[in-house]
Amino acid sequence: IWKYFVLLGILFSFNFGFSQYCSSNGNNTSDEYIGRVQLNTIDNSSGAGTTSTGYSNFTGISTSLMRSTGYTITITPTWTGSHYPEAYRVWIDYNQDNDFADSGEQVVSIAASTTTPVSGSFTVPSGATLGNTRMRVSMKYNGYPSYCETFSYGEVEDYTINIISATPSPEINIIGNGLSISDGDTSPNISDDTDFGDVDVSSGTATHTFTIQNTGTANLNLTGSSPYVTISGSNAADFTLTATPSTPVSSSNSTTFDITFNPSATGTRTASLSIANNDSDENPYTFDIQGNGIVPSPEMDVQGNSVSIADGDNSPSTSDNTDFGSTGIGTSIVRTFTIYNTGNADLNLTGSSPYISFSGANASDFSVSVIPNTPVSANHSTIFKIKFTAGGLGTRNATLSIANNDSNENPYNFSVRGTGTLATGICTTTINSYPYTESFESGFGGWTQDVNGVTDNFNWSRLNWITPTSNTGPNSAKNGNYFIFTESDGPSTGNYANLQSPCFNLTGLTNPRLTLFQHMYGSNMGTLKVELSTDNGTNYSSVLFSQSGEIQNSGNSSWIPISVDLSPYVGQTVKIRLQGIRGSGSRSDMAIDYVTLTDRADPIYAPGGVVSDLSLWLKANDGLGLSDGQSVTNWQDQGLASDAKVHTSGQEPTYRDNVNKNINFNPVIEFDNTYSSFSIDSDYSHNNTSTEFLTGDYGYYTEDIFIVIIPDNTNITSSFGFMDVICGDSHLDTNATDTTGIGFGDFTGRISNEVICYAHDTYQTSESGDGYAVAQTGSASYDNVGIINTRNNNANTQQELYYNANNIETLQNDVAEYMNTDDTRYWIGRSEGWEATTNARIPEVISYKTRKNDSDLTQERNRIQSYLALKYGITLGTNGTSQDYVNSDGTVIWDADNGTPSESVFNNDIAGIGRDDASELYQKQSRSVNNASDGTGRTQGILTMGLSQVYNTNNLNPNTLNDKEFLIWGNDGINLNNPAVVVDVDMSTNITPTIAGGSWVQFNGIARTWKVVEVGGDIPSVEVQVLKNAIRTATPPDGRYLMFISDTPNFDPTADYRVMTETTNELGEAIVSTDYDFDGTKYITFGWAPERIYTRSIKFTGATADGGNNDYIDMEDALDLNS
Repeated sequence: IWKYFVLLGILFSFNFGFSQYCSSNGNNTSDEYIGRVQLNTIDNSSGAGTTSTGYSNFTGISTSLMRSTGYTITITPTWTGSHYPEAYRVWIDYNQDNDFADSGEQVVSIAASTTTPVSGSFTVPSGATLGNTRMRVSMKYNGYPSYCETFSYGEVEDYTINIISATPSPEINIIGNGLSISDGDTSPNISDDTDFGDVDVSSGTATHTFTIQNTGTANLNLTGSSPYVTISGSNAADFTLTATPSTPVSSSNSTTFDITFNPSATGTRTASLSIANNDSDENPYTFDIQGNGIVPSPEMDVQGNSVSIADGDNSPSTSDNTDFGSTGIGTSIVRTFTIYNTGNADLNLTGSSPYISFSGANASDFSVSVIPNTPVSANHSTIFKIKFTAGGLGTRNATLSIANNDSNENPYNFSVRGTGTLATGICTTTINSYPYTESFESGFGGWTQDVNGVTDNFNWSRLNWITPTSNTGPNSAKNGNYFIFTESDGPSTGNYANLQSPCFNLTGLTNPRLTLFQHMYGSNMGTLKVELSTDNGTNYSSVLFSQSGEIQNSGNSSWIPISVDLSPYVGQTVKIRLQGIRGSGSRSDMAIDYVTLTDRADPIYAPGGVVSDLSLWLKANDGLGLSDGQSVTNWQDQGLASDAKVHTSGQEPTYRDNVNKNINFNPVIEFDNTYSSFSIDSDYSHNNTSTEFLTGDYGYYTEDIFIVIIPDNTNITSSFGFMDVICGDSHLDTNATDTTGIGFGDFTGRISNEVICYAHDTYQTSESGDGYAVAQTGSASYDNVGIINTRNNNANTQQELYYNANNIETLQNDVAEYMNTDDTRYWIGRSEGWEATTNARIPEVISYKTRKNDSDLTQERNRIQSYLALKYGITLGTNGTSQDYVNSDGTVIWDADNGTPSESVFNNDIAGIGRDDASELYQKQSRSVNNASDGTGRTQGILTMGLSQVYNTNNLNPNTLNDKEFLIWGNDGINLNNPAVVVDVDMSTNITPTIAGGSWVQFNGIARTWKVVEVGGDIPSVEVQVLKNAIRTATPPDGRYLMFISDTPNFDPTADYRVMTETTNELGEAIVSTDYDFDGTKYITFGWAPERIYTRSIKFTGATADGGNNDYIDMEDALDLNS
């Protein structure tokens, strides 16, 4: 006990003395500080102010300096940026009076500079007091520091110096684990390796390495006999020297030795080490060692929030995660716990997976969401997570139990609890990826019920059959087998059921769209609301949909989509609430199914490149991935609208991509329905599998609609029958025989004698002429493909009606009821209340949210029409006068009237090939779809051109064009039966001397001429085909057909020609064909040239009129050596 107090007193005295030195520091080290100090055995690199701002206490670092001996100290500054001038001073308290004020104690002084490093030398006075003292190193910006100064920029560092005698002598010091072990130490410690810790008595050992340092000035000799280290004490046999130190140890050097602990029994095992040496005051050098012999066993400790939870704890607390806090009913909180094994053997969790069980009043509210691992090795851990889902209001209690192999803590038990509250303002589940779909096939998914009696009165139910109450509810699900509904046999009138969605994170989305399907059949039907919250469900301030009363008239009626554009909420997190309010009786079972939330990027391609306000864009050459003859179940929209889908299996139209069905070599969708009679779909079930149609859930706008269509099996007249081509739903709140779209023939009872008609909504038969419509009435007849366009007029007071850009309107009906329908569901091939009647092929359907401008023909509307016309071989306007065609930039690519009368007559049967990436137009071969015949044969659409070659379909043509390159043609419409145009030309004209009788040749061509215009770049060679029957007035007697090519509409001796080959086209028609590379504007016709034989000679004189010697004839590549 006496030695303990003496040691404590010495330590107290030592620390007290050192603490009397004055303080000194720099106030800012952001620009410079002392980076390294080197003196004798000190070599210390450091950062800025490791103890406090501008000061580092390194008194734990020391070196021995000998009296009367010279030394050099080197200081290296560190600058963080620019190099600033620094001054340096060093002091050593030689007389150990706790200051640096005495003469000679300032040992180095260096003027300010940017030199690095700097050095100074000094000699230790012969009278310096022996033992430990302090050295202070100071660096100051641009001026000498003083030893007690606080200055602006720089740093101060303190070190320990051991002043030793000038007479060389050894000094022994022993280190374990980097710490000095005092001579005579009797308190073994883990920190300096003198305590070997726990070691298994059966198979374990622990080896520690110790270092013998010589901090003196003479050799340190280990004077005992080898191995120089003696082990004694009660359990000396448990400790063995396994590595021997070396001797002698020169000044400032060291040697090591190893001690291995191998316990022979459990408990604390002790011994003492002794090392004989020639250090005059530490011989022998002794210290005690110990270790603990153990038999390995696990030790379990469970922590929550880094706080240990005692086995048997029954006081849940938020501090250790055993109290989960509050959460809304049906919502969850997850807490993490850690099992530590502080023992020295594997900890096994001995129960069955998930290894954790619950008991108590509310055990079902708690579950394991992350299972712990087993076994847990010694000094390791594993985590587990517990999810608390509030099953009711108030405090919810349970006991958690973990079976294990810890002998005194098995099982490990503690209590847990949580509190159930009303679930508002909480996102327990957040949807971050899309598309999202919930059909309630496996439960409610992430949707949660409100609390009965608190925030609503009863719950939504889930069912896979008809609802229990008769004459209400759907007969089947919209998607899959299950749907959700409000069972109204039980609740009272006005009672309501709320169902909340998970949270939807709309951050980063572009065009989010919520769609769900409702069924509201029942004579006592109440109110259905779809509401939106932007504060995680605290408030539902936005009503997206609200409907009261019966909509469907049968359990068999189709589900009706509710679709909402959520783009106003992009960047926010929203929740959706379904609220069903019971009506006046039990027949009030409303139902919901097939909830989706999707996102679409803004279109970058569009018809004519017009992306602004594009909604619906269906085209048969994209979005299908089918082969000819396959059924169409889903026609993928290329805009922002719903895909067009089959309603019931068996109703699919057919994808066609063959020579007999295609339109201008492009694929179509074929609808095959009866058009001579019609029938009402009285229960609005849309389930007649003897009909063919497609339906979309949203995205149909009446502001501007384009559809390309060709009727099959009948001409379209006012009396042929009936076709509901494309129709929408102007009132989702009621089932009705709604048209709201385009139809043929007897389309609507509100008007008579219609051929092509647009009508809106339904009409009242009791009121003559009720309901808006615009129509072409009379005797018109259509049997070919055309572009039908209906759109708002400029004032938005009525609708316009066009066919191939021609205004065909002859009647406006009930203009007072004119209005638009926006973003509704739609049908192709039928209307809402009438069975399908369309018998036609449709390659393209387009709907815009706004009327497309057309103040001139370079603007939006004509860009769209030009795209469709070139793609499908349609002549815009009146055949013969037509109109300009433009590309997606508005650049004119076919000029119908360039101001030269002789060049502006070629506006019949316009067709072309070309590429326009903004429109996704890539037409590689084309012929006009005009198909008039005169009894002898076809007189229109007789010319076909294809890039390199004409293939059976456009998509089979592998050749390429560049963007915005076009080759377009039209003809002058001259009758093919007109006499041939005969051109006689004297080929000897201007030849000297004059040839008697001349050398006359003759060209015989049909009366019709075509103008061919190359625009936007160099189109490669094309195959040119023309019906053989069309060359009826210039048929060659020798069968050698020719194509004549001219730079002007007049064919003269400068005209080029190509020999044509007889063959058949993809339709089996007799044609003649050749290849030609058109450049700029050319004019072509077809015929023959009678053979004329003349004997003539050419003399090459070697001279020309200009005196040169370069006369020659260029025969081009017309010479055929094989013939």
